[in-house]
Amino acid sequence: MQASIVDIMLIAICSAVVTWVMAYGVFMTVLVPRIRQQIDVEFEEKLDVAVEVLSEEIRKSVRQGVLEAVSDIPSAEVLRETTQNIAKTGFDIMGVGLDAMRGKRR
Repeated sequence: MQASIVDIMLIAICSAVVTWVMAYGVFMTVLVPRIRQQIDVEFEEKLDVAVEVLSEEIRKSVRQGVLEAVSDIPSAEVLRETTQNIAKTGFDIMGVGLDAMRGKRR
């Protein structure tokens, strides 16, 4: 029995398909998990470095913000006036409360 050109082509195509399926199977079961594991390890390492750098930058920014906030605190005069206003308002509220308890109206 002599093989025709069509038979040879069909055998070659089937062989190629089987080869591609086998290669894909090996790729998906062996290589992809290894690549993912390597990427995960590298990602964790880079993430740790980024956290260290960012935490230091955040510390510097917070420290600078606190220093700026303290330097922007109003002068003693403004603080004194504000304290007096708060005390006066507190006494007024207390007076109204005491008057209400005594039955007096303002």
